[in-house]
Amino acid sequence: ALGEIKIKFKTLSGKEGLVDSLYLEKTLKLPLFYGGSGEVNDPYIIANERHFRNIRQAPDKNFKIIKDISLSQLEPIPAFSGTLVGEKDNIAENPVRITYNFEDGTKGNMGLITSSSGVIKNLILSGQMTAGALVSTATGGEISNCVNEMTLHFVGEKWCGGLIGTAQSTVIQNCGNKGDILSSALNTGGIVGYLNSMASVFNCFNEGDINASADYTGGLVGAGYGNIEGGYNSGDITSTANTAAGISGYLRQSAGGTLKYAFNTGKIHAKQNAGGITCNINPSGDTTIDEVYNAGDVTADTPNSAAYVFLLKQAPAKIKIGSSVYYLNGIQGEVTFEGETKPLI
Repeated sequence: ALGEIKIKFKTLSGKEGLVDSLYLEKTLKLPLFYGGSGEVNDPYIIANERHFRNIRQAPDKNFKIIKDISLSQLEPIPAFSGTLVGEKDNIAENPVRITYNFEDGTKGNMGLITSSSGVIKNLILSGQMTAGALVSTATGGEISNCVNEMTLHFVGEKWCGGLIGTAQSTVIQNCGNKGDILSSALNTGGIVGYLNSMASVFNCFNEGDINASADYTGGLVGAGYGNIEGGYNSGDITSTANTAAGISGYLRQSAGGTLKYAFNTGKIHAKQNAGGITCNINPSGDTTIDEVYNAGDVTADTPNSAAYVFLLKQAPAKIKIGSSVYYLNGIQGEVTFEGETKPLI
């Protein structure tokens, strides 16, 4: 694949009679990428910023990034359906670092890729952003082994995450966020803002502090409709709005699902509803919560609205609580515990 670039040469003599013009203009054809054909077994090779920007010319192809990339400006890839894998110095599973800075107080959920249904692996993001980090909307595929290290500022949007804004029918695994997040967006998470019922988060972590001024803020997930299995939060989650939790700010698994093998060690504070693991649980399908624990302080401005593990604000008839969940304070309600209905104490 070739791209065109125009260059100009200035004559040494400067004499108009020597050539038709003081400048010679020539169009050169340069390869779009460092190598490869874009096929699965022969991906296009990306080794610099120009190669990376050319992804938009073949967004359904396969790419391998072999060098760290520094972007001089952010131009999101509109739609991506191929594979994008970091293999620094051609070493498998060796992630590459992509650095870019974007400061615009009018943008919220805007990432490196606007929409992705493809496979994205082995990337580290660094820099400064007043928008999203990796993908605005994931509509399928897989995102794995990706970590955000940049500070993020989400303004005036909803469904914003440290890596992904909205995830639909997507598997997100072995990913993490280390950057602090300041957000005025509804549904903010360290990994993903909105996780729909066909999407899953596996073995992810958040270590950044999140300060939010809108509802449903979580260390991993803002609003969780899909499965969350494995992971932890160690960042402090603070919201001046009603709801915040260590793992998922809102849990409504409409098709049924699980929240398992997760823990929180960060401080959690909200105006009204705070949970060490989750809060505002209101599933319309069967939801199982097990193998979770909280070791962080949980506080709320409203009395009796902080729960050490989770806070039930809706009828919990569809919730099954496993034997490895510990709830320590008095939120009234009933749960199914090891096959029997018991009061939540």
